[in-house]
Amino acid sequence: MSTLTRPLAQHPTPDTATPRRSSQPSERARIFDNRFADNLFALRTVRKVTRRELAELTGIPHYTIEKIENGHGCGRKGLRRAVTIGEAVVLAEALGVAPGELLKPSVVTR
Repeated sequence: MSTLTRPLAQHPTPDTATPRRSSQPSERARIFDNRFADNLFALRTVRKVTRRELAELTGIPHYTIEKIENGHGCGRKGLRRAVTIGEAVVLAEALGVAPGELLKPSVVTR
């Protein structure tokens, strides 16, 4: 029986409908995004590499690197732009670390 011919009583109600996934990132995702961004900025600074230089090394636009580091992305004020796996790998390799290192609590000791 198609959805159009189902009696009204068989249509899902808000109580029985499948819940929608939130468009907001989870707390765990925010922690990883912030940790990645903070470590990216710290490593880039310690190695004295500008965003433009990192962009030339990786092929990722400098404004994308800025969005990842500073939080001007995702269309929401204060949220950093989410990094893709591909970007994470390329950025980590350009800075001479494994991608997993950028997710550790602190990769740069002062």
